[in-house]
Amino acid sequence: MKTPQELGLPAKFKLWRPGQGEVIQQIADSELSFVLDAPPGLGKTLCGVAAHRMRELPKRSREVMAELTNQDPRDLEYMTAYITPSKQLQQQVVDDFPFVRSVKGRANYPCLKHKDDFPSFTADDCTGTSTCDDCPYRVAKQAALRAPIAAMNTTYFLTEVNEAGGLFSGRDLLIIDELDKLEGELMNYISFQVGERQLTRLKLKPPSHPNEKQSWMDWANNFNVARQLVNIQSTLSGLPEEQWTDVEINLHKMGKRLERFASKVRGFLNEVDDTWLFSHTVTEKDTSWTFRPVRVAQYAEKYLWRHAGRFLGMSGTILDPEIVMGDLGIGNSYEYRKFACPFPIAHRPIYYTPK
Repeated sequence: MKTPQELGLPAKFKLWRPGQGEVIQQIADSELSFVLDAPPGLGKTLCGVAAHRMRELPKRSREVMAELTNQDPRDLEYMTAYITPSKQLQQQVVDDFPFVRSVKGRANYPCLKHKDDFPSFTADDCTGTSTCDDCPYRVAKQAALRAPIAAMNTTYFLTEVNEAGGLFSGRDLLIIDELDKLEGELMNYISFQVGERQLTRLKLKPPSHPNEKQSWMDWANNFNVARQLVNIQSTLSGLPEEQWTDVEINLHKMGKRLERFASKVRGFLNEVDDTWLFSHTVTEKDTSWTFRPVRVAQYAEKYLWRHAGRFLGMSGTILDPEIVMGDLGIGNSYEYRKFACPFPIAHRPIYYTPK
């Protein structure tokens, strides 16, 4: 088993913790997907990144291979995507392993044409009328696409591989941090939710009977914002972007929101069937209506698993791997390894304090 330094890992990782080296080798050697069930303290992130490095090492002669085959050296690399449920966890991965390249959603980057208006105007609001070679979002995305291992949050990954050209699809390994939260992430991605405040912002009206499922189905089937988008574009085309005031900027952002919402409606209509659940929720701040499938298992292959050769799922709270994997549409084609907490019991007492 190679040491952390032999794998090119940061100097602070001098030795493997008990059990780490063995499970890293096991993950790297496995041809199946892998589930690592380990509490805080084992160093799951290190296990994932180190397993990637062990699989990548045989490819380090890719420059020589490229000369012989006339291929792009990147085509011969072992490529990994590392996804997390939050941007904060994503940043932790990059902080610990600086060679990991990170990319976030467009809204996290400024638009160079309106950089003084960030964060009210972001790369997500870009007009697309011209290409900025040094666009911060495009630079980060290209670096992540070229990197042997790239980190992103789960929502961004799902959107990229399913809606934005699929450029991150097809990587050899998909590392999933906090695997126990993945079912909820997939459910949120597939479900369709609309709120009263959202409709007001978009200047859209709900169906005549908003608390009835069929009323929303009829509304979605007849949904069309083409006229609004044409009117917005017609208004904006009369003034160069450099002369836009807050009025034009807000109008342009309205058009972007309408386009995204229309795309969400189309995706909903492609998937919804009679088994989906419909509910409405009323709070002090908003009223919302939600369509969601009973289970996401039947959608997981289409939206997630087919986009990588194999996966490594990691979590500290996998109570029953068969249930978790079944809920995610995975059969028995995976290996499972569970670790006990590495901290002495004396250092982690449980205090019973009933109230």
